[in-house]
Amino acid sequence: MFDARTDIPPMLTDSQMMSMSLQEVTEYMCKRKVAQRNDPAYERERIDELAEFIECHLIDELADQGCVEGFCLNARAGLEREFPKLEAFKESWCAAAARQIWYKYNH
Repeated sequence: MFDARTDIPPMLTDSQMMSMSLQEVTEYMCKRKVAQRNDPAYERERIDELAEFIECHLIDELADQGCVEGFCLNARAGLEREFPKLEAFKESWCAAAARQIWYKYNH
């Protein structure tokens, strides 16, 4: 049985994919995407990308937030307003990125 957390299908060459049926290619691509999305390194990269955006574009408007919850809530609103393609990111990644920046400046 396929476990997306641990069973990452190996990369196939173009010629290997050409010999597969459309259904097999679709299943393969879905498994790769799910496995990639569940990879902790991939998650860390996406959180860091959001944190960098918050720090570069939103930090001035968030600087007066005293508590981490308010900072996270307003950072999420700022990301929804200004970050392109936010729907590709999990909501928990947005909160983790905001907390990362809040702790960087408040500890």
